Amino acid sequence: MAVAARRSERLEEAFGATSAVQVPADATDVAEVAAMVATANEALGGFDLVLYAAGGGTLAPLVSTDPESWAHDHQVNVIGANLVCAAALEHLAPDGVTAFVSSRGPLDNHWGLASYASSKAALDTAVEGWRVEHPDRRFLRIVMGNTMPTEFAADFAPDIADVAVARWLAQGIPLDVMEVGDVAELLVELFGIILAHPGIDIPDVRLDARRPAWS
Repeated sequence: MAVAARRSERLEEAFGATSAVQVPADATDVAEVAAMVATANEALGGFDLVLYAAGGGTLAPLVSTDPESWAHDHQVNVIGANLVCAAALEHLAPDGVTAFVSSRGPLDNHWGLASYASSKAALDTAVEGWRVEHPDRRFLRIVMGNTMPTEFAADFAPDIADVAVARWLAQGIPLDVMEVGDVAELLVELFGIILAHPGIDIPDVRLDARRPAWS
């Protein structure tokens, strides 16, 4: 297994005690993506699964967004995903899978997260494009619900976050969350099943927190 992330210290923290090949790289940088894929391919001798899980979002009402916010969200969520897929596809086994972590954001249209939701909608369209251009390949879109703990909201301004949560509740958006470790275990099991059945394509999987029973 090879893992990549922008910050080498986080790679070491998460995978230092494992045999995983660690490759620090910025997914939005063409040269770094090419070097990352080359390093991973040399170590592994090709790929059965490529998972793009990087993501980020800006919390701000549309009237307050700026070009930098829009560019950031689309660079991480769309451009990076496409750069990694393009670089890795030639090394992917014929029965392999390329998986992208998308979001339920475009479905919910959270107040203050329009730039993020639009970038995930663009990712969804790009995944469809990969399917059209490579119909013999398997591309899995994972529509991810609320998951914690992550760093997604680490840079959200507290005052705007308070307003956002109130608005989301008013929109009727569920705020139940999945535990990130549970999600990781489920995905490992799911990927194993998909790879064991190369004659079956599973284009989309949607993960959401189970709602609590009525009290």
